[in-house]
Amino acid sequence: MNARRGTPYFPPPVLVAAGLLLIACATDPTPYQPLDEKKGGYEQTQLQERVYRVSFRGNRYTRETDVIDFLFLRCAELTRDNGFSHFQIQEDYGRTQVDLRPRGPSSSVGLGFGIASRRSFWGLGFSTGAHRYEGVVSYHLAMFVIHLLTPEEASSAAGAYEAEFLIRSLAPKKERSLKAES
Repeated sequence: MNARRGTPYFPPPVLVAAGLLLIACATDPTPYQPLDEKKGGYEQTQLQERVYRVSFRGNRYTRETDVIDFLFLRCAELTRDNGFSHFQIQEDYGRTQVDLRPRGPSSSVGLGFGIASRRSFWGLGFSTGAHRYEGVVSYHLAMFVIHLLTPEEASSAAGAYEAEFLIRSLAPKKERSLKAES
């Protein structure tokens, strides 16, 4: 209530919008982007000529399938940008980080007293409950070590992925993630 006028107080629309924006940002999945330590994203490291380690990390709100799709997309873009047509996965690694967090209080203390007639009563209590924890996903991480291939090498390589096909297939998912971010 507004003390001077006796009318209800409503926060300015700017404060309401800012609060909603903060809530929305806190629950958005990781978009397709270069690695941001707080939000996640992709990164790559060249290990040898034509060999790269590529990874994508998504926050707890990013589906595992999206993490893998964005990893494939980054591998395909890296292949194309280096003038190659295909890549082959030499190693793969995936991880979902789950943190254990306590649920509810695990112990309590109570103190009480009372007076009845001419007597007084007091008591002290202490209890411990079972330690209960819940698993909360922190992030999903997927990583490939890839070897870039020419079309001739890809024709005889088992499990070679065509870069342009993956880019066309996964581009709509990339665009949706970027629109959701803005």
